Amino acid sequence: MSAAIGVLLLSSPALAQVGCLSQAETVDAVRDGRVLAYDEAVPRRLRNAGEFLGVRLCADNGILVYVVSTLTDSGRVTHTAVDAKSGRIVGKR
Repeated sequence: MSAAIGVLLLSSPALAQVGCLSQAETVDAVRDGRVLAYDEAVPRRLRNAGEFLGVRLCADNGILVYVVSTLTDSGRVTHTAVDAKSGRIVGKR
């Protein structure tokens, strides 16, 4: 994946700066069939990988990815990018 994914995954404030969709735009993308709904795209093991902090739908070179932020049991925040059409994990930080 491109370097933008690395930027996407550095911190939550950076997400809004690199092309994340608003909540309304995310709803439209799901409704229009451009992406899977979050619960269909994001693997169950990732949804249960720690305390859920949030998710954003972001664009990376024309590819939409869900960026999922979780807090692990050890207190570490992780950001995982999941292809919003296939559900394939494409990056983690």
